[in-house]
Amino acid sequence: MGLGTSTTIGVTFRRRKGVSVGDIEASTREMLETVVSALEKVGAPDKAVERLRSLVRQVGQTCVIAVVGAVNSGKSSFVNALLQQDLAVVGNTETTATINHFVYGQPTPGFPVRCYWRGGRVTEEPAAFLSALQGRDIEALERANGIERLEYLTPSPMLRGITLVDTPGTGAYVAEHVTRTHTFLNLTRQLRERHDAETQRIHDTADGIVYLVGAVARVDDQQLLEQFSAVSQGQARAMNALGVIAKVDLSDALLQHRGELAAKIAQQLEDQLNAVVPVSAGVSRALDRLSGETLSALASKLGQITPARRELLLQNEELFLEYEHPELPLISSERAGLRAMVPGEWRVFATIAAQAVAAPSVTNLRSRLEEIGGFGELHRLLREYFLQRATLLRCYRIVVDARRLLRALWFDTLLPRQRRAVAEAALLRRFRDSLDAGHAELRAYLGDRLVDVEKSIPREETWQAMQLQLDRLLHSLEEDNEDFTALQTLEGTPAAFTAEEVAELRALLGMYGVEPARRLRGNSDLNSCTRAQVRWGLVRDSARRGSCRSLVADRAYVRLGILVAQLELAAD
Repeated sequence: MGLGTSTTIGVTFRRRKGVSVGDIEASTREMLETVVSALEKVGAPDKAVERLRSLVRQVGQTCVIAVVGAVNSGKSSFVNALLQQDLAVVGNTETTATINHFVYGQPTPGFPVRCYWRGGRVTEEPAAFLSALQGRDIEALERANGIERLEYLTPSPMLRGITLVDTPGTGAYVAEHVTRTHTFLNLTRQLRERHDAETQRIHDTADGIVYLVGAVARVDDQQLLEQFSAVSQGQARAMNALGVIAKVDLSDALLQHRGELAAKIAQQLEDQLNAVVPVSAGVSRALDRLSGETLSALASKLGQITPARRELLLQNEELFLEYEHPELPLISSERAGLRAMVPGEWRVFATIAAQAVAAPSVTNLRSRLEEIGGFGELHRLLREYFLQRATLLRCYRIVVDARRLLRALWFDTLLPRQRRAVAEAALLRRFRDSLDAGHAELRAYLGDRLVDVEKSIPREETWQAMQLQLDRLLHSLEEDNEDFTALQTLEGTPAAFTAEEVAELRALLGMYGVEPARRLRGNSDLNSCTRAQVRWGLVRDSARRGSCRSLVADRAYVRLGILVAQLELAAD
């Protein structure tokens, strides 16, 4: 099939109930590959074909999730728990911290990290290279100052479709360096300035940002509010920002109240954070390593100790390992063996131990610990709040670019070629028809030449078929893009709406996921949806024409119309 024939494009796409974001991405790729094939067959300019090929490659580009946190907030432990693999170096000093990218793939054996140097050089480096970046000496600073970023390849399922960026900690400053040499101070300043600039760039371009707050000394919302403010530096926006309370295993009080504390912070920072998730990287990472047999043995052994003595032993590690009493069924060496079963900090062990004796089964215990770890919920929010929307917006931009490129190709190249070919065919036809029977051989040659020229004429109907398919795809994606534009307007002018209207609009316009149930906040009743559409139509009509309230209300009216149609389709 090519532009020189009347064959139509066979790819179809309609956004209906049950069509996932992955389906949309696949349809976009299939459409563009079909167009590329058509252009290759018609002999379109190589530059145009390559530009379309680059758009095909962009369809599969990863979404960028950045992790931002203060120094010593546990970012490296958090990243390792998120990836379920120990890649980020725990304990990086603040002066030699690097910007680390974690991407899906297989690393070269023995060379776990790819180093992108300033100036463009790229090298594969061994683990010893990472060790050489640690420390606070001038040599370590000079190495770090020459690095643009480090890239870790890993087959972690979390990274399918994602590039995770671990940024240097905010608030980095090493006071003891102040009195050292000018060279040292200059290197420190250069490194910090470059990191600040790169962190700002990542912040401006990332599809989602995770703001991480580490251990808290007191279990109150004011302390967490202050820490979130320090970490985000006033730049967080609810459309693409998640808050994470890390190390919820730090104390029993924090562990017990983590859910209500996260909900309160989310409410107080609703304009800055999409949601707040409490997590324990230590519990989550330990659970990755613990087998069912180990958990069962832990529960069985600790269950032999009376609740009062067990509570006493779990107060601190020294008591657990060294306390002896005639009535204790487990001697210190046996308790040390239990402690060795669970990797990580003492509070991680204490949390798992307390849950182990309370759970009725190993399956129930694992579920409890997964919930305390919090990473399942975090994965879900990242996927539904950010990644799906980012994929839709990227596909929209790509289809817009492809449509523009195809249009320019037709008018600038193919249409002039068509006109020249039509003129040449007409000339050949006249010349052939003017020859008498005595020039049979020449007539046959001109006839063959005429057939070739006519075959090479770009057919407008084929080009129009491609344009139509792109337009159909674009129309569906445009709806999501309009939602995002309205969401941006809403976030920029929240005072134009009541608090309840803002909450409804954020969900409706896709801040919390693009599935109908999430847009409608769980109320998928057709009559309720229809009434809401009428209500937002009245809001639009009563607002000043062209105002933010009018524009956002109009988008709400349109989106509700789409949802009504989907609900009606599901009911048939």
